[in-house]
Amino acid sequence: MTIFLKTHYKKILFVAFALFSFLFVSSFFTKEGSERNTRREMNNSADRSSQSNSIGKIKELTSDKGCTSNPDPVFTHPFTDLSKIASIGPLGTMTGGSPGRSYIQINDALTKEVPVYMPIDATLERLVYARRGGENTPGEYGLQFRVSCEVTFMLDHIDRVTEDIQKLAPEEPALVSNGGTYPLVEMKAGTLLGYSDGTPQAKTWDFFVLNSAKPAKYINPKRWTWDQAITAVCPYDYYTEELKEKHYNLLGLGGGKYPFTKAKDCGSSSKDIAGTISGGWFQGDSTDMKGKNLNIGSHAGVPQVNLREDGNKTINLSDWSSKELPETVRVGEGVCYYDGQNKYVFFKLVSEGKLLFANGAGRCPSTFPESQADVWER
Repeated sequence: MTIFLKTHYKKILFVAFALFSFLFVSSFFTKEGSERNTRREMNNSADRSSQSNSIGKIKELTSDKGCTSNPDPVFTHPFTDLSKIASIGPLGTMTGGSPGRSYIQINDALTKEVPVYMPIDATLERLVYARRGGENTPGEYGLQFRVSCEVTFMLDHIDRVTEDIQKLAPEEPALVSNGGTYPLVEMKAGTLLGYSDGTPQAKTWDFFVLNSAKPAKYINPKRWTWDQAITAVCPYDYYTEELKEKHYNLLGLGGGKYPFTKAKDCGSSSKDIAGTISGGWFQGDSTDMKGKNLNIGSHAGVPQVNLREDGNKTINLSDWSSKELPETVRVGEGVCYYDGQNKYVFFKLVSEGKLLFANGAGRCPSTFPESQADVWER
């Protein structure tokens, strides 16, 4: 064997070099073909959505690529077809999954689903594929992007994604939203991501932006630990002026088959207003994700209340008939809200930092039920 290697080593090296060259060239053309297919699919999607000039290619990044600081990026493309949207919810809803999310209502009088687009060049940082409604419900996609060191955004409850994105997702939907894949791919503004028909219950889907450079203001910041409560900002404030106006025109609740209630502004994840019942209240050493957390506020003029225990909602109530908003109830005053069906919540503000809270079945009592009340603090 030694003699054979000595006499034939040049031939062995030649064969090895030829084999390496063949594999390299094959890999190159396979990659080129894949990129051509990607561009073809994205261009076809663009033709269908009448935004062919907005579609960009997907480019792989290395995992060690650093971010660029930019706390004030500019969104250049609508995130969906606005003509098919009934309303864009302001931040701060008490009854949704997160106070930092904007919930998008599809105009079901016109369509059952809407396209979802990239609003800005960004990196697809995390891709979630999960059964949000339980074991027997279909999977939904959540796409989380990084714009800069400070700014990320997520488009959630997407029912079907483009073929390119589907290849990056887990093969089977998980039962919870934790985990997912971390593709680290760059995507261009205007790129078609997929389509959403909203959640099975509310028929809404989500858009939220987090900016670590612009935290929300709370009376007692130590009580707040969830990034969606601390760093959520209005997505539509990052658009160019012309596009900002188009998005702001849809800010509110309802629309489509239902009356549209216009919101006065884009809202905030924080509802804390000193000297009123509006905002977060706690017991003991609780935070927004640990122990008991009582949240009170108004959303597009509608009083809302939720009670969370270890981050999970146990009471969820909106009073569409009351005109007495939480931000108007001051020290020494009380207010009762009724869900219009079978439960009420009653508040009495003792001092700026002390609140009495009682709840029960049926309509609001005529007087505050002191014996049933619990004490809450900021």
